Amino acid sequence: MHFEEVADYQLYNTNTPTLIARAQELGCEVEFIGTAHDTLDDIHAHIKSALDCDIIITSGGVSVGDADFTKEAFGAFGYEILFDKVAIKPGKPTTVGKIEDKMVLNLPGNPLAAALNFEIFGRAIIYAMSGATAKFINPIKAKMKNDLTLRAGRRTVIPGYFDGEFFTVCEHYAPGMISPLAKANSFIVVSESCGFIEAGSDVKAISTKFSFTSDTLKDFVTL
Repeated sequence: MHFEEVADYQLYNTNTPTLIARAQELGCEVEFIGTAHDTLDDIHAHIKSALDCDIIITSGGVSVGDADFTKEAFGAFGYEILFDKVAIKPGKPTTVGKIEDKMVLNLPGNPLAAALNFEIFGRAIIYAMSGATAKFINPIKAKMKNDLTLRAGRRTVIPGYFDGEFFTVCEHYAPGMISPLAKANSFIVVSESCGFIEAGSDVKAISTKFSFTSDTLKDFVTL
């Protein structure tokens, strides 16, 4: 819990309350299975306990580190990976797959990366599995408040605040930060070919506070 003190070798678990809250806001009945240790056996046991769910969402342990056993653990249950190594920053380790008719979303461990990729992939999975007709993200036309310089080469997710007209980028943000989540109410996905967005330019904002959806697929990438 966040009122507890942590030791030097520990971290606050911010992903669990963040993802639970968002899934509940989207109409899901959520069951928290628990926090697994970085061992193959413990992750395997937690997955086994979650197999009654329609959607299984994990965070962390999905990259290429020595203690990243999530994909291997899921493999024991016939895990079919639909796609992974997404060309998005932050969030490259994000993986989507299925076990029979159950959808699986493996998110990165970094808090901001996990939250933003949940909005892109988790929300789409929930809409689709709920039977919603309007299941596609419907971006909002906004104008950029300030100039923004980016490193081109990969699609980049930028958190910010939309005031009804302008999109303002969070002053400070990085994959491991949680403070932008308290300040942002939307985000933009910027094309890999874009290295600069001038103030006043049109951008496509995606709300995290309201569900703007469409029954047809919309291009929500800002070029």
